[in-house]
Amino acid sequence: IRRSLTVLGVIFFINACASIPLGTMLSLSSFDEQDFAELNPRVIRSQILIDEPGKLKIDATELTLELDTSQGISRYSFPLKLESTQVIPQNEGLFSSSPAQNHYQLALTDTAINSFQQVQTLINTETPTQYSFSIDAGLDEMSKPVKEITLSVMIKLTEEQGYLTLIDNATLNLKQQP
Repeated sequence: IRRSLTVLGVIFFINACASIPLGTMLSLSSFDEQDFAELNPRVIRSQILIDEPGKLKIDATELTLELDTSQGISRYSFPLKLESTQVIPQNEGLFSSSPAQNHYQLALTDTAINSFQQVQTLINTETPTQYSFSIDAGLDEMSKPVKEITLSVMIKLTEEQGYLTLIDNATLNLKQQP
């Protein structure tokens, strides 16, 4: 009997500061609504690295933004499109080794860019008290059962700043069903 991997429920969430490295927290500590309004959505990128045999389910990958305002919490989703992908070969060193990884570079879709700009306009009228960015992604089904997979997620908000690490080599336990 072929065993299938349940991936529909596998979503990577970056909430508050729980999964964010200290360097990223320091880089974003002064981020405010003015900074958000000045972001160029055409520059925003995400990089996701997943250990083999894991592969990203592109059509289930999006940038999400939660804003907490006087009107309550609003959640916005911005679909991501694949810009490039490559396989990073396994690295065998004298003292350590790393498995092969699938590297994905993603950008906002044209529709997402327009939606993002609308949210930027909205921010000028509603001053949020909290922001929460996340990259939500699913995994494609794998041909062989895997119990866990390791991944890293980075985001680039500006040209000058470069990529910020949101998740660094986190291991996900994957639930399998017969």
